[in-house]
Amino acid sequence: MRVSIICVGNDFHGDDGFGPAVAAYLRDRYMLPSEVEVISHMEYGRALVGDLMACEASVVVGAFDDATAPVGTLVTFGPQDVDQVAGMTSTLDMSFADVLNLSHALGIDCSQMRCFGAQIDHERGLSGTGLSDALSASIAPCARAIVKHLSDAFWHKAVDYWAMTSDSRALVDDPAVYACSVLAAIGESEQADAVLASLDGTPAPDYEVDRLIAQVLEGRLAA
Repeated sequence: MRVSIICVGNDFHGDDGFGPAVAAYLRDRYMLPSEVEVISHMEYGRALVGDLMACEASVVVGAFDDATAPVGTLVTFGPQDVDQVAGMTSTLDMSFADVLNLSHALGIDCSQMRCFGAQIDHERGLSGTGLSDALSASIAPCARAIVKHLSDAFWHKAVDYWAMTSDSRALVDDPAVYACSVLAAIGESEQADAVLASLDGTPAPDYEVDRLIAQVLEGRLAA
């Protein structure tokens, strides 16, 4: 199945640049299957409708705003989740809801779509360049969530270049801080004590900490 990862946002509008940042991270870190392509758009609009028409399944990534979630919180939902769809934000062109309405009118099947977003910083606003610290910390967890979705939903396996080559960019100086940020981004902060109890405080690659987090979460589900 051909899957398009469509990352939407504007690098010159603050946290609206989350989508392109995730696209850059995916391209840099992972070797994706030939059936998967990563696309960047500056705003929601008719170009995105064309991409949805051309693929069999899609992942849409962008900034999110529901005015209540902590900054950097990751959200994921399908096109049927109307309340969530309204939170996908962009500073230009059409809204995401308008994109879905136009796609539906054109007979495009969006049932195989999954959306990933991160809550913007209201106080900072969508001005200037560069992401807020919380949004920057959510890039890697979002990318990993997308990679997991590709595997779970479509059996498309990605190769982690950084893990395969022991790339130093995967090393985190403070695994405890990293683990807490990942857990917060996925809404699992209550599991922090269980994860931190298994860390020794020395620098470690993020994929090893991720593996530990996954083990803790799987153990909780199995209990």
